[in-house]
Amino acid sequence: NNRFQSEPLMYKFIRQITPLLLLLASLAMSANNSYRFIHITGNDGLSHQQVEHLMQDHKGEIWIGTRNGLQRYNGYEIISYFNDINNPNSLPHNTITALFEDSRKRIWVATDKGVCLFRPESNDFNVITSDYKRMNSIIETSSGKIVFTGQQLAWYDEENQCIVNVERRPESYIIASAIDSNDNIF
Repeated sequence: NNRFQSEPLMYKFIRQITPLLLLLASLAMSANNSYRFIHITGNDGLSHQQVEHLMQDHKGEIWIGTRNGLQRYNGYEIISYFNDINNPNSLPHNTITALFEDSRKRIWVATDKGVCLFRPESNDFNVITSDYKRMNSIIETSSGKIVFTGQQLAWYDEENQCIVNVERRPESYIIASAIDSNDNIF
């Protein structure tokens, strides 16, 4: 009989202490994760206000694809990359349509006029192709195959270092793509 009379007091205590414990736990967690948001503008070196793609690489650098070039931000400075018709190792076009870092830590960049790979050792690009339709998404299969989607479906042939188009019916524009654990592309 006493047991039933003490339960309401115990529940009242739990109801009063629980919000305090949740508050303390929340404060402890937020102390470990201090987030800082920075607004980057043209004054900081951003080449265009319309950002098309964002990606963070394995080093923590932020890659910003815009309608007028590609920027790499390391938290302190912005390095910009643009198309230069006199430099075959520049971006094939200034409109960035997709960014992706694969499992081999390679940075893939799709533009309105071609796909390229960033070469960190020379701080430039290896242009894979400049003769293709617009790509909006780059994904990787579990076996490491790089797949491109957009106006067409294609994959990167590592051995021949070229992009291979895949015929598909009906031909329709693919806005975005994803891959599941069984390598099914959606």
